[in-house]
This record gives sequence, C-alpha cells and structure tokens, in this order.
Amino acid sequence: MGRGGNAHRKAALLIRQGLEADAAYADAVVHGDGLTSLQFRRVAGADTEEFKSALTGPDVIQLERRGNRYTMSVARFGQPFVSSELGDLEFGDELYVGVFVCSHNAEVKEEAIFR
Repeated sequence: MGRGGNAHRKAALLIRQGLEADAAYADAVVHGDGLTSLQFRRVAGADTEEFKSALTGPDVIQLERRGNRYTMSVARFGQPFVSSELGDLEFGDELYVGVFVCSHNAEVKEEAIFR
C-alpha cells in the first residue's frame, strides 16, 4: 500500500516445504516497483532463483500447484492472464501455504491487501 519505500518491498503468495528460514519454496510475488516474478528455492539452503514476468504491476496474481509443477498467472483487470511455469520441484505432499509482506528495511512497516 502506498508509494515510496524500497523498490524490493513485496507482497506474495507462498508455498513452502517447511518453516525453516532456508526451506525450499515457490512464491508469486509483486515488488514495490511493480516487478512480478515466480521465485523459488529448489532445495533447502540453495540460492533463490526467479522467472520475471513480462507484465508489471498486475491487479491479479495467482499461484497454482499441480504435482511438481508451479504456475504463476498475473493479469490486469479485464486483460488475459500471463503465466510462468516451473516444473520438477519435488516438495512432497505436506506443504505450508500462505501470504507474506516484506519491507526489505527493518525500520519500516509495510502493508498489503490480499483478497
């Protein structure tokens, strides 16, 4: 919510293999500057990778899991979805799913609206 702040602040939908800080995960994220990406860590402790969407500043963002495939779909209201797909993520059957907000600045509190 609001303008300003760190360009890397973000709001996201998240699927994680565990609650450890370095757990494997996939997320669909919108950054403060509008960058939209499917970010992921294939195994615990690995570096985060990402696929950047051609669409920035979407109004709608979705994250879907089908087996070991993860799909991020984004769109502006009234426009078709643009999707990015990631396969071969073996996270198992029991996962944590949720939302998160990150300010990228320990001194700043950010706010996001999820509907």
